[in-house]
Amino acid sequence: MGEYNINGLAIPMFLLFMGIEYTFLRLSGRNLHRYNDNVTSLSMGLCLLVSDALLKAYTFAVFIYIWENHRLMEFGSSEPITWIVFFIGIDFCYYWFHRLAHEINFLWGAHVGHHQSEEYNLTTALRQSAFQYAFSWLFYLPLALFGCPPEVFLLQFVVLKLYQFWLHTQAINKIPLLEGIFSTPSSHRVHHAKNPIYI
Repeated sequence: MGEYNINGLAIPMFLLFMGIEYTFLRLSGRNLHRYNDNVTSLSMGLCLLVSDALLKAYTFAVFIYIWENHRLMEFGSSEPITWIVFFIGIDFCYYWFHRLAHEINFLWGAHVGHHQSEEYNLTTALRQSAFQYAFSWLFYLPLALFGCPPEVFLLQFVVLKLYQFWLHTQAINKIPLLEGIFSTPSSHRVHHAKNPIYI
């Protein structure tokens, strides 16, 4: 179950890509990193690791319990349709969690820290509230009820988290063919923007 703590396992990769981004931006003449902002983002990421360690084993156990005792459908983890259905399902649950975190004050209170960075770089991806996970995991429980095998959920949740990381950069411009279909760094920059036109 330790592999569910993707943030903990991915730290070396995150640090490597943050270093690459920093070097690339500096060589390009763009200074989009500030020491105090980066320290705040990384400190929030460390608090998230503590929260993960305390909560994720329990919350994943709840997912497994619902799947074992109350699932409404049978999906095999070796069937391609399972991976397709729950790829869409996990993304759907994430969308609603994220949308409601922007629309409901109580949820926004736990999410707002992620949007308070004055810079926008890969350290911003780790700028997560330690309290956000206290409610976000509930959005994924319907997947267990609908029969998502825990190993399918686990792997695809990891992929989702890794995908969310690379969106927080200004080093990548628009990506042809993906814009408007997938979330990309350019579309996610708009999501984080504070300009009146985007708000």
